[in-house]
Amino acid sequence: MKTLKIAVILLVLLFTQAYSFVAPRMGDHNLFPGDKHKEPTRTFTPTKTNTPTRTLPPTKTYTPTTSPTKTPTRGVTLTATPTKAFTPSASPTKVFTPSATPTKAITQTATLSATPTRGVTPTVTPTNALTQTATPTPTPTATPTNANPSPTADGTIWKAGFETGDLSEIKAVGNFQNQGSGTYSMVSPLAHSGKYSVGLTIDTTAPSDTGSHAAYLFHYGGLPENAYYYSAWFYIPSTAKPGEWWVIYQWKSTSGGNQSEPMYVLDIGQTNGKLYLYLAYAPNKPEISQYYEQLSVAVPTDKWFRVTGYYLKSMNNTGQVIIWQDNQELFNVKNATTVLSDNTVHWSVNNYAKAINPNPLTIYVDDLAISKTLLPWDK
Repeated sequence: MKTLKIAVILLVLLFTQAYSFVAPRMGDHNLFPGDKHKEPTRTFTPTKTNTPTRTLPPTKTYTPTTSPTKTPTRGVTLTATPTKAFTPSASPTKVFTPSATPTKAITQTATLSATPTRGVTPTVTPTNALTQTATPTPTPTATPTNANPSPTADGTIWKAGFETGDLSEIKAVGNFQNQGSGTYSMVSPLAHSGKYSVGLTIDTTAPSDTGSHAAYLFHYGGLPENAYYYSAWFYIPSTAKPGEWWVIYQWKSTSGGNQSEPMYVLDIGQTNGKLYLYLAYAPNKPEISQYYEQLSVAVPTDKWFRVTGYYLKSMNNTGQVIIWQDNQELFNVKNATTVLSDNTVHWSVNNYAKAINPNPLTIYVDDLAISKTLLPWDK
């Protein structure tokens, strides 16, 4: 019994001890110092919610900031493109190079060589010739006073070498005439022989009352015999590009004292890039016109060549026309009507066209002659 009491007492004490240990955890006001330290450690989990610090996505969102930075950098590259685009503006400088070409051409004309590009000299000098050609003389029908000179040993009855530096040899038997922009100039030292030749210049872009442009050197004829040889030396620049027609040599005649009409004319045409002489009869009368062509002998350029024509007068189909280029016969027309009712022959060398390139264009003539016999080919 005594032992039982002791056991009960021990149980009571144990119960009391156990209660005193559990009771403090049932509230928040009597925590142990040790628990105070542990609780903050547990509540540090919020500190672990340093997820804000992990909101370093801002750092990732900084990447957009870099991409704008790259974009300007590319933009700079694009603004460099104008520098490349500026290269075309350098092309005016290149274009200026051709404008230097005239300067070189002028230098060449100061000391012309055997085969220069001689377009510049005559292009300038026709301006001076305008004064001389301001009042061209109309075609007369009267016979010149010196129409019957005695032939020389080689049969020459008239010639013009222009060594007087003017047109006095032409004006003794004819004159210079023009249409539209046609002018002439005395040219030196470009000549077939001696010092001077004559430049015949037209500009087919200029106004013209007739629609055509011509610079003619005329011999008005009045010669006593029916047949003669007519020769002239020509120099044609390689730049010349004819249009529909381009007459450099012709015979004309009159009827009833009226203005002369073309009978046979020599025209220069272009075929496959080369120039050739063509012969035409009565080109202004389509109902009777006839045309003769050849492609065997091309017209040389940038050098002198001679054209010679044999012309037999006839009003009744007994005339004859023969054309040579240098020493090669190109055309031989027989049974031809070569004059009109006045039985007149007017011969001219000319630069005559409606359209041509370049503009202005100058060709050169020298050593014109009329003879009773065929002259040596170097004359």
